[in-house]
Amino acid sequence: MDFHASLCPPPSVMGVNRNISIWEGNFLEKFTLSGDYIELNKLLKASGLCDTGGIAKFAIKNGRVAVDGEVEYRKGCKIRHGQKVEFDSHVIEVN
Repeated sequence: MDFHASLCPPPSVMGVNRNISIWEGNFLEKFTLSGDYIELNKLLKASGLCDTGGIAKFAIKNGRVAVDGEVEYRKGCKIRHGQKVEFDSHVIEVN
Protein backbone atom coordinates (compact mmCIF):
# COMPACT_ATOMS: atom_id res chain seq x y z
CA MET A 1 0.00 0.00 0.00
CA ASP A 2 1.24 3.43 -0.93
CA PHE A 3 2.01 5.34 2.28
CA HIS A 4 1.18 8.71 0.75
CA ALA A 5 -2.24 7.54 -0.45
CA SER A 6 -3.49 7.78 3.12
CA LEU A 7 -2.54 11.43 3.66
CA CYS A 8 -5.76 12.97 2.39
CA PRO A 9 -8.53 12.42 4.91
CA PRO A 10 -11.89 11.19 3.67
CA PRO A 11 -14.74 13.71 3.76
CA SER A 12 -16.15 12.10 6.87
CA VAL A 13 -15.25 9.36 9.32
CA MET A 14 -18.05 7.76 11.30
CA GLY A 15 -18.08 8.99 14.89
CA VAL A 16 -15.45 11.69 14.34
CA ASN A 17 -16.25 15.40 14.33
CA ARG A 18 -14.35 16.61 11.26
CA ASN A 19 -13.74 20.32 11.68
CA ILE A 20 -10.97 21.12 9.20
CA SER A 21 -9.50 24.57 8.50
CA ILE A 22 -6.17 26.03 7.37
CA TRP A 23 -3.56 27.05 10.01
CA GLU A 24 -0.08 28.34 9.11
CA GLY A 25 -0.28 26.65 5.71
CA ASN A 26 -1.35 23.30 7.16
CA PHE A 27 -4.70 21.58 7.42
CA LEU A 28 -5.93 22.05 11.00
CA GLU A 29 -8.38 19.47 12.27
CA LYS A 30 -10.04 19.57 15.67
CA PHE A 31 -10.50 16.18 17.32
CA THR A 32 -12.78 15.85 20.33
CA LEU A 33 -11.80 13.26 22.93
CA SER A 34 -14.49 11.25 24.65
CA GLY A 35 -12.17 10.15 27.49
CA ASP A 36 -8.99 11.29 29.20
CA TYR A 37 -6.62 10.33 26.35
CA ILE A 38 -6.17 8.48 23.06
CA GLU A 39 -3.04 6.62 21.95
CA LEU A 40 -1.15 8.34 19.14
CA ASN A 41 -1.52 5.54 16.59
CA LYS A 42 -5.26 5.30 17.31
CA LEU A 43 -5.64 9.06 16.89
CA LEU A 44 -4.07 8.97 13.43
CA LYS A 45 -6.43 6.18 12.41
CA ALA A 46 -9.55 7.68 14.06
CA SER A 47 -8.92 11.08 12.48
CA GLY A 48 -8.73 9.47 9.04
CA LEU A 49 -5.14 10.54 8.35
CA CYS A 50 -4.01 6.90 8.20
CA ASP A 51 -6.15 4.20 6.63
CA THR A 52 -4.91 1.47 8.97
CA GLY A 53 -3.21 1.11 12.31
CA GLY A 54 -0.23 -0.43 10.51
CA ILE A 55 0.28 2.69 8.43
CA ALA A 56 0.00 4.84 11.57
CA LYS A 57 2.61 2.70 13.37
CA PHE A 58 4.93 2.91 10.35
CA ALA A 59 4.63 6.72 10.23
CA ILE A 60 5.35 7.05 13.95
CA LYS A 61 8.27 4.61 13.87
CA ASN A 62 9.85 6.55 11.01
CA GLY A 63 9.66 9.93 12.74
CA ARG A 64 6.93 11.45 10.59
CA VAL A 65 4.71 12.46 13.52
CA ALA A 66 5.28 15.24 16.05
CA VAL A 67 3.43 15.90 19.30
CA ASP A 68 3.55 19.51 20.52
CA GLY A 69 6.42 20.22 18.11
CA GLU A 70 8.61 17.25 19.15
CA VAL A 71 9.05 14.12 17.01
CA GLU A 72 7.36 11.19 18.74
CA TYR A 73 8.43 7.57 18.18
CA ARG A 74 6.08 5.87 20.68
CA LYS A 75 2.92 4.54 19.05
CA GLY A 76 1.20 4.27 22.43
CA CYS A 77 1.99 7.84 23.49
CA LYS A 78 -1.06 9.17 25.34
CA ILE A 79 -2.50 12.24 23.66
CA ARG A 80 -4.57 14.42 25.98
CA HIS A 81 -6.74 17.54 25.76
CA GLY A 82 -4.86 20.60 24.51
CA GLN A 83 -2.12 18.77 22.62
CA LYS A 84 -1.32 19.19 18.92
CA VAL A 85 -0.23 16.36 16.66
CA GLU A 86 1.47 17.09 13.33
CA PHE A 87 1.58 14.62 10.47
CA ASP A 88 2.91 15.83 7.11
CA SER A 89 0.76 18.87 6.23
CA HIS A 90 -1.95 18.10 8.83
CA VAL A 91 -2.27 19.36 12.40
CA ILE A 92 -4.70 17.70 14.79
CA GLU A 93 -5.75 19.84 17.75
CA VAL A 94 -7.14 17.62 20.51
CA ASN A 95 -10.00 19.07 22.54
